[in-house]
Amino acid sequence: MGHSPAATPPDTLRVAFVGDVMLDRGVRQSIERHGVDALFAPEIDSLFRRCGRVVANLECPATRIRRPVHKRFIFRAEPEWLAGLRRHGVPHLNLANNHTMDQGREGLRDTRQQVLRHGMTPFGMDSTADAACRPLLLAESPRRVWVFTSLRVPSENWAYLPDRP
Repeated sequence: MGHSPAATPPDTLRVAFVGDVMLDRGVRQSIERHGVDALFAPEIDSLFRRCGRVVANLECPATRIRRPVHKRFIFRAEPEWLAGLRRHGVPHLNLANNHTMDQGREGLRDTRQQVLRHGMTPFGMDSTADAACRPLLLAESPRRVWVFTSLRVPSENWAYLPDRP
């Protein structure tokens, strides 16, 4: 017998927090062969549709800028791949990640612009440290839900500058 989900009370907001979304390394080769849509199983699409909000952590910059910082692991995704994330129900991307900075400040700044260009909401990165630390208002109804982000991993070769991203 199949299991049908219980009715969701009207004052409930379902939120899916997705871990690291890596669009480089072996994933890059898979996308180049099969496209971004192949990354999403029907069960994932179904789960995201049932959620009121989906928030993911972007594990790489999405930029054409190639100015890698000097560190051991360096990643970069093609900006057009963001459209696939959006198409599959991921509208909110956390950019406070040790790898979103892999292509330098310009790559990080461009990643934010690319996220916006694809109709998504970036958070955890902005033009200044104060702006980057502002929480994201994820929902106002049935109650206000704020998301705070932080970067806990030490960032290799990345100097903190309060007036820069």
